[in-house]
Amino acid sequence: MTQPENTSLSDMRILELDSFEVPFPMSESQQERYRRRFLTLLVPEGSDDRGGSGYVCKVANPEGETFAMKRVLRPMRTPSMDEASYKRTVTAQTAAFRREFENQQRLSGLKGFPKLYGYGMAEGEPLIVMEWVEGETCKKAAGLRAVDPKGTRVEPVTVAKLGMALFDLIARFEYLDDSFAHRDISPNNIMLRTDEKSVSEQVESGEFDLCLIDFGSSTQVNLHQDPSFTRLTSVVRRATPEYAPPEMLTNDLPNLDRLRRSPLIDVYAISSVLYELLCGETPYRLGKLSEDPGSYYRYKLEHAIPLPSSMHIDLTPEQGIEGQPELIEAYRTLSSAGAVNTSQLIAAANVVDQQLGRILLKGLANEQDSRAQVWEMRGMLERFVDNYTDNIVRRYRGQMLLPFIDVNAVAPVQTQQISLGAPVRGQATVLRATGQAQFPTGAATQHLRSGGVGRTMTATPSSTPLVRDEVRTKRPITAPVIMTASLIAAVSIIVAGCISGIDASLTLFNKTVSGTIGAPMAVLFCIIPPLLSVPFYYLGESLGSKLLVGTCVLIALETAVLLLVHITDWTVYTAQPVAGVALASIAVFMTIGALWAIVIRRRS
Repeated sequence: MTQPENTSLSDMRILELDSFEVPFPMSESQQERYRRRFLTLLVPEGSDDRGGSGYVCKVANPEGETFAMKRVLRPMRTPSMDEASYKRTVTAQTAAFRREFENQQRLSGLKGFPKLYGYGMAEGEPLIVMEWVEGETCKKAAGLRAVDPKGTRVEPVTVAKLGMALFDLIARFEYLDDSFAHRDISPNNIMLRTDEKSVSEQVESGEFDLCLIDFGSSTQVNLHQDPSFTRLTSVVRRATPEYAPPEMLTNDLPNLDRLRRSPLIDVYAISSVLYELLCGETPYRLGKLSEDPGSYYRYKLEHAIPLPSSMHIDLTPEQGIEGQPELIEAYRTLSSAGAVNTSQLIAAANVVDQQLGRILLKGLANEQDSRAQVWEMRGMLERFVDNYTDNIVRRYRGQMLLPFIDVNAVAPVQTQQISLGAPVRGQATVLRATGQAQFPTGAATQHLRSGGVGRTMTATPSSTPLVRDEVRTKRPITAPVIMTASLIAAVSIIVAGCISGIDASLTLFNKTVSGTIGAPMAVLFCIIPPLLSVPFYYLGESLGSKLLVGTCVLIALETAVLLLVHITDWTVYTAQPVAGVALASIAVFMTIGALWAIVIRRRS
């Protein structure tokens, strides 16, 4: 389904709507006034021709306001289609169209998406009324910064800047309560608004006013949808094969529903669009195949994408570098040190162009988990643009190129998303400015620690986009706790030597047991706490603290048992002063160790 050209309003027919649903809450009186704007529409003649699944056309109301109307027409029933199959197709079409309205309803307030006016019924068919976007598709911008005689390949920096704007656009999905995926991004669905600036002015400045349209295949990322709805609407919700990732072109993959609810589908599609703008052809050139591949899914898995390179290969020294601002800037930089060889300058630019090709291939990986994330693609494109002229100069001089990957950035650990008010042990939630690896001035951070929450809050300018990362906090230093555990073991050996060979008797429940404590029993008595501390390994944050916590807990339990035995008349305390002093000493040491463990745990 494509958006038609700007249609004249001179030849119209009247379309009366049977009902009209407003897209956002309002009072009854407001709803009545609002509906009157849309209940009568002037529609171009011939727009109800059947044969396709639907269309988008420019309409107007009697007051002269113009809108876009998207309408789904009932499919033609073929002779081979029985009544049940036909009804299923109609039901699926209507359900998918309704879901499209609901998805667009969630995006209507965000910049870069058409305003939504409502959902109506006319002549027994559903329709959506939305903003008519004045502009051109991004494909029509291809010839404005071309580097080839045919005008099909766009200059690399312009492609990269358009890519940055596109990834910024889909990053706005994160502003919603639940993330979102368009799932059918193609050149025809990316509009460049021309309300304020023409396409040529946008291309010249490198700042694009984009609008994403056609949400027929869109979905919420984390929506727990009824499987029957997925099966019902799969026949009408399709992606454009040229730009769709493999998981959108087959029904035979495991976990297919999860794979099709990922923002990485849009990463693949945008990378395909940029590849086409850069090379003049789509990655797999499906439209130019000599024969039907049968399965686009298998074709994409079995064929490699050529690396886009040498974008300036058609430039010759005789033609010069006019119309290539980045090459002109590099020429001026080099000319300050002497004469510049134009052919070598163009060759240097061709080498640097390959960086953009490698970036796009990171978004075109067949395996979804291997694709770069939205923020990664945006960051790599930004570094490519920032370093482009400098890299041409570096290549010309035989120096190493600046990388498009931030070698100092650490990918965030994939952890559970948490709110700022919920402390989680060993994690910190960080809000930072987009593209900045370190904590920037003005960022709001919150460090979460076991035992409490520490906050460091400063004002953040509203113009600074923020992203959310989940990172691990620093582990506590384990040296003190390891030394403490070693000291416990040493004292245990000393105590074993003190109490071995002594006579002791135990009176419990009117029965007395007497005997001599042998060396093996004494050693066993002293090493039981460290041995039994092993199951408590999982209580601590580090090896030392885990062992210490377990040891101190079990020694404390053992001390309680000894005191209980003493109360029941264990004569070793009175009969053998040496053993009594030894046991009293270890009790004191256990108390110190337990307190030390608490302090270390609190500080960690």
